[in-house]
Amino acid sequence: MEFAFWVGNDGQRTDFDLSRFLDPNPVGFWGHVSFQVLGPAQAVFRPFYLHQHDSFECQPLVNDQGRFLLVGSFRLDYRHSLGQALGLSLLESDSLSDSALVLKGWEKWQDRIVHHIHGDFAFVLYDLEEKVTWLITDRDVGRGLYYCNNRQGLHIASGLPIMRKFPCVSKELDKGYIASYLCDLSHEPGSTPFRDVKSVPWASIVRVDAQGQTKSWRYWDFDPDKTIRYKTDDDYVAAAREKLEAAHATYLRVNGPLVSCLTGGWDCAAIIGTLRKLGGRDDLHAVTAIPYTDTPNTLGSSFNEGPRAIQTASHWPDVTHHLIEIENERHQALISAPEKTFLAAARPLRNVNNADWMGQLVQTTAQIGGCGLFTGARGNMGLTWDGRDTLTSAFARGRLDKALLEAWRWAKKDPYQGGFLRVFWREALKANLAKPMRDFCTQAMGFPAWPKIARTFFINKDLVKELDLVPRTLAQLESVLGAARTSGRERKILFFHAFNNSINQRIPHQPAKDGVMPLSPLGNMELLEFCFAIPDEQYFHKGESRWLAKRVLADRLPPESLTPQPRFSQGGNHFARMSHHRDFLQGEVERLASSPVVCSMMNVDKMRDVLNDWPTDEHDLHRQNGMRMLLGTHLPRAINLGQFIRWADGGNE
Repeated sequence: MEFAFWVGNDGQRTDFDLSRFLDPNPVGFWGHVSFQVLGPAQAVFRPFYLHQHDSFECQPLVNDQGRFLLVGSFRLDYRHSLGQALGLSLLESDSLSDSALVLKGWEKWQDRIVHHIHGDFAFVLYDLEEKVTWLITDRDVGRGLYYCNNRQGLHIASGLPIMRKFPCVSKELDKGYIASYLCDLSHEPGSTPFRDVKSVPWASIVRVDAQGQTKSWRYWDFDPDKTIRYKTDDDYVAAAREKLEAAHATYLRVNGPLVSCLTGGWDCAAIIGTLRKLGGRDDLHAVTAIPYTDTPNTLGSSFNEGPRAIQTASHWPDVTHHLIEIENERHQALISAPEKTFLAAARPLRNVNNADWMGQLVQTTAQIGGCGLFTGARGNMGLTWDGRDTLTSAFARGRLDKALLEAWRWAKKDPYQGGFLRVFWREALKANLAKPMRDFCTQAMGFPAWPKIARTFFINKDLVKELDLVPRTLAQLESVLGAARTSGRERKILFFHAFNNSINQRIPHQPAKDGVMPLSPLGNMELLEFCFAIPDEQYFHKGESRWLAKRVLADRLPPESLTPQPRFSQGGNHFARMSHHRDFLQGEVERLASSPVVCSMMNVDKMRDVLNDWPTDEHDLHRQNGMRMLLGTHLPRAINLGQFIRWADGGNE
């Protein structure tokens, strides 16, 4: 669903047509644009028919008394429970759209409705009587909501591309956001690439009154003191299965065939296995994208997840498996159509090389006829958490014996971990010794030093000094490393916040240009809340990582799928694709060098140096220390960011 909303100041009227802000030629399960006005507020809306109740949508909605104007994007869970709380019969609640239920709830509870609704939602409500506008987002980080409050009024949209179409909203870039992106730093909650445009953080309410005064607060967060304890290990498994299946049940009403990614990992396999176990659908599809045939292997055992996915899918005769090759000539995000990516997201991509991998899956989903694509997003933050930080916390608490024993057990059981000494150094010592070593170096040199990873950043040194980024980088690194020394629940909560307040965060769920909505049942907040509250021992047990997931998924996945495995790379042929386009990339860097705005933020000379030192083959790539990180992650990300800056600044042709 997409929408735009505007409230004029002091009776001010607009001379622009909001309906023209929405995509005139959407692809897929989209409906027609509708428009509504209430006092100084006006809204435009286009539905996306993800599930059966979306066919009832007739937003924007005005209540019977003509006081409230509501528009938003919704996928509600537990609709019947909400209907009962509103005094509606089962038949009445079934005949109402999600937005109509929310409007009835607002009439009864006002902003307290956030404690009664669950699922994915982001909505705007204007109160004509109080002259107040409310912006509210869900706790599942499912939908986006953006706003700009200036002298011309309050401008609101479901996506950044729509926000950019408001003529009176500044398109000036936010240097702090760009710098955070370049340095992998967490950004301020609510910030966007554009200085005057803000996003509503997850699980938050923004209230804007008639005078334009803005107040924002979070209405829900994890309770760091909450614990869940059962008598037996089997009780944890039973409870986790109940939460997992409840998180998937609501997706059984998705229109069209059910399509899921199937990678070499556990998360996507868990989704398909759970949907099969719930039953009620005979149109399950799995899609896997693999490197093109005969592509040189640059990643060892993690290069191609295809064989593992094929092995898993072979146990499911009722699931149609689609295997797609990613051509080496293809690199849409960087080469053929970077502007298309920016128009879809209005922000640069963090993992540029994965864009074509996901793009192939989305296109295949659309060809199958699906309107949603299941992904394993945030699965490894909850159900499939590996528990490896148990070694770090054991060492920090002085339990050297436990850290040594668990490292030995894990190395023995999992051949992909690289042996006992490597496991002990990586998981027990490194995080605990990093801060003391940095403190010693700081005292010896007299000033703080960038961590080793900073050598791969393509940021202008003047911008580093201007924004004082060195202390921020060190502080964030310490917070992440220090989290491993805290309790399991506090650690997981910290990682969750870091994920959702960083450039690593996924773009909120909006249907892509191909008309496909990403769906993430493993990110269900009640499932995560459960996973965060149970003991660490449920995740790491006698050298066995992901112990909870192995037991929970044993009744829905084949045994071979739950054995130790490498960490597979999605779109593993990105080095071959980058090499194929090396000449183009060199030309693109020269284009970036001609932009004063780009040069003021980025180190273009360093990008030139990396391209000039290009490895001759995959063996040369492995010999050059750090080159895989530069070529596989930071260089394509930097070029994409430079393209974005030129595009946002009006410099792209």
